[in-house]
Amino acid sequence: MTGACCTKSTCDDLAGFVEWVIVSDPDASIKGSVLYVTYRDWASREGVNAWSARAVNEAVVERMDGVAKVKSALGLSSLNIDLKKTYRPHYTAGDEVDIVDVPVRPYLMIDGEGDPNTSQAYADAVATLYPLAYALRKAIKEASGTAYTVMPLEGLWWADDMSAFRTGDKSAWRWAAMICQPKEVSEVAPDEVIREAIDRKGLPSGGLARIETFGDGLAAQILHVGPYSEEGP
Repeated sequence: MTGACCTKSTCDDLAGFVEWVIVSDPDASIKGSVLYVTYRDWASREGVNAWSARAVNEAVVERMDGVAKVKSALGLSSLNIDLKKTYRPHYTAGDEVDIVDVPVRPYLMIDGEGDPNTSQAYADAVATLYPLAYALRKAIKEASGTAYTVMPLEGLWWADDMSAFRTGDKSAWRWAAMICQPKEVSEVAPDEVIREAIDRKGLPSGGLARIETFGDGLAAQILHVGPYSEEGP
């Protein structure tokens, strides 16, 4: 942890210490057990009463699931993140063209081709992505205390001959089914988490899943009203 100094005058109890941790470690990358050890060492240096260290041990190590629940128990800001709110302009298109800047961010992805309405490959991709997304969510929460709602399914669509979208030849479509991930996914060895989940659950398209960064940059956005078949790329 860097960027802040906790002194006895400003950090003489559990709440003060956790507030200091929040300032020092805004991404909450430490786990509850590390929080306890850090507090114990600080308490020893500063001469804070031993009950405070025991309280940290009880609250963090035995009952709490990392820093997030310590914050919640103390009425402090939550570590829960809502990517839909973070990227709200990118998920709230209106009926007029709007220019948005879509940043590069990590996605859980599976590529394929064929009509998504009838393709077994597409059905298998969707059936694989969600269990993997929840496995990553669990790993991230255990590692950092950060909790979040799994994002909805998104997709990229194209064809080697783009006239396939005008003629309605969906068998020629190529696609990437994808679910946006928080930046914390890079902290949990995502390839290992994905591999373990595939082995445990026997997911049909597990071998095709990957984490990849993607972003449109500056883009025009407008709400499409009507069936997906008329949306076009």
